[in-house]
Amino acid sequence: AHETTHALLDGLHRYFGEPSNEDVLAFHEAFADIVALFQHFTIPEALCDQIARTRGDLSRQSLLGELALQFGQGIGGHGALRNAIGQIDQVSGQWKPAEPKPTDYQNATEPHDRGAVLVAAIFDAFLDIYNRRSRDLIRLASGGTGVLPDGAITHDLVSRLAREASKTAGHMLNICIRALDYCPPVDIRFGEYLRALITADRDLVPDD
Repeated sequence: AHETTHALLDGLHRYFGEPSNEDVLAFHEAFADIVALFQHFTIPEALCDQIARTRGDLSRQSLLGELALQFGQGIGGHGALRNAIGQIDQVSGQWKPAEPKPTDYQNATEPHDRGAVLVAAIFDAFLDIYNRRSRDLIRLASGGTGVLPDGAITHDLVSRLAREASKTAGHMLNICIRALDYCPPVDIRFGEYLRALITADRDLVPDD
């Protein structure tokens, strides 16, 4: 999916392959990762094991982050998801989300590294939406406390959380793809893509 997205993007915007600024090639890498990642997350069955294993503890935001890290490793370790989302702590052995710094974008000049900034921003928005959409499920399963009891969570809760994650991923994927029609044909910059995301979605669903 990652490599196919590169080819499709070349067909839609052929000048996105000409590095007229440092964002252009970085956008190519980031967009390919975004599409491949969210395409994977649209399959609920692919998420159930991760959700069950972390007991739906969304406060750590490791649920989909661990899967994103595995995805980055699965495409050869060169993708933006290699370190955009988080990494394994060398001491505890646990996955920890990356903490963004204001200098991340300025200091990244290599396309994969610079693209990682955009991937991280989009993925963080996805996690935020997913957490808010699933908050009521956690409250119902915890008797209103929002804190799940110890032990494995029920199969029904796993399935519902997986469906919520899948639906959210599908929405995000469509928004990210639709924005391409609102981008300039040459010299793309991250800011222009982010404006395109908002404009395209507002045009389609003005009341949301």
